[in-house]
Amino acid sequence: MSGDKLKQLIHNYEAGTCSAEEKAALENWYANVAKHNASLPLPQELWDEQEMRLQQILQSTNPIVKKRFRICRKLRIQIAAAAAILLIVGTAFYFFGSLHHLPAGVTTTPPSGNQVTLALGNNTFIALDPGKTGVKIQGPKLIYNDGEEVIENITTNKLQNISTPRGVKYQIVLADGTRVWLNALSSLTFSAASTKNGTNRRVKLAGEAYFEVAKTTAVADGKAVRQHFTVVTNRQQITVLGTHFNVSSYANEPVVKTTLLEGSVSISAPGLAKKNILLKPGQQFCNTGADGKVSEADTEAIMAWQQDLLVFRNEPLENIMKKVARWYDIDVVYDDPDVGKVLFGGALRKGNDVTSILAGLEDTGRVKFETAGHTIIVKNSKPISL
Repeated sequence: MSGDKLKQLIHNYEAGTCSAEEKAALENWYANVAKHNASLPLPQELWDEQEMRLQQILQSTNPIVKKRFRICRKLRIQIAAAAAILLIVGTAFYFFGSLHHLPAGVTTTPPSGNQVTLALGNNTFIALDPGKTGVKIQGPKLIYNDGEEVIENITTNKLQNISTPRGVKYQIVLADGTRVWLNALSSLTFSAASTKNGTNRRVKLAGEAYFEVAKTTAVADGKAVRQHFTVVTNRQQITVLGTHFNVSSYANEPVVKTTLLEGSVSISAPGLAKKNILLKPGQQFCNTGADGKVSEADTEAIMAWQQDLLVFRNEPLENIMKKVARWYDIDVVYDDPDVGKVLFGGALRKGNDVTSILAGLEDTGRVKFETAGHTIIVKNSKPISL
């Protein structure tokens, strides 16, 4: 327990703003100090003002404390020693834990396993219900899309992060009303606070997500202005006002793809010859890091993941299997590297397990698969024609 925390609690006690639980905990802690006869020192200045104030308050309100405690040098040393022990061994955790219970479902360690996880920004975590489709920030609360409460008061002064594991997609509605659908193995860092006074909205994405950005305004210099919404990835920055677009920025993919469905976006990235890339609806920008290209987008194939579909048109098997691996939490290895270059076209629906996808690809007669635990081995079914 730090001195600052103790001082603040004593101040609250004196001001009469302590809850009944805080008041009882503080009185019990102070009363129990006399039972310990330790001899570890604590800086005297911590107690110069606070000890007298606390004893006066406690003695005037609690007859048990008044009887047991009198201002004396011996008690002063005992209090200091006990506080030092608390500080050194970390038992302040139990003291403050009794005052600030974690809400149901909130833990101090990241959830293990294949779970959608919300990191609250204060070293606490929530494993979100896999049976739900998403969450929504509603004032200070976080609720599921069906209205069930997740947490009564979501931290608003720190950045939070929601992440999906392999095989799971999830939606979040941000404080400004922007809707974000996260694909498997993706994460979004955001603020739960509403934007005010013209502050730009800013999130950070790893993986893939589809955004429906809410149009918002704020007052700046006495005028209503539209607020920008910014998506930052590992290679680029996308700035919009209100629009619908998809971003794919996986670490194991060589290209970051931004596809615009509605509105307009401006893309900037280090190393690009053109400072700002402007997209029109139906266009896609592919950023390799060293270069970039704008082209017409196959929006049906790009957005198929939202409908649990895998749509590919003359796409290398290696690219297809990367998506399959994210969907089903598997690893993929190739018996022959060239088989990953074979082009495929078609559409497959996500099933309960990966076998339906593999069977569909095998039906083409161009590839075979073997399964070893969580690993899929890709093999040639006949001489390769690229």
